[in-house]
Amino acid sequence: MTPPDDVINPWHAIQLTSGQYVVCHGGVGDAVHRVCVMSADCTQIIHSHGGQCGSDTGQYDVPARLAVDDNEFVFVVDINNRRVTLLSPTLNYIRQVVSRDKLK
Repeated sequence: MTPPDDVINPWHAIQLTSGQYVVCHGGVGDAVHRVCVMSADCTQIIHSHGGQCGSDTGQYDVPARLAVDDNEFVFVVDINNRRVTLLSPTLNYIRQVVSRDKLK
């Protein structure tokens, strides 16, 4: 299994009940920082959230850890923005669950 070329420096992956994977990727200096749901064979991106590195709502700066709840909502730990973001199972933005102010 080889992920698509634009999935660079993956940090964490979790297999979903569907067999698909949710993956976060993007390191310091990488052009793309995002979360993706990938096909079970990891060759196609089904959904994604993020893109260019940044601190806006739809951006990440080293999304390094994931957690998935029983309903497959995704929690993303964004290291350099010091926040945790909640995404729907299709990776639509829901809200910030822990903000920079709360992470000391």
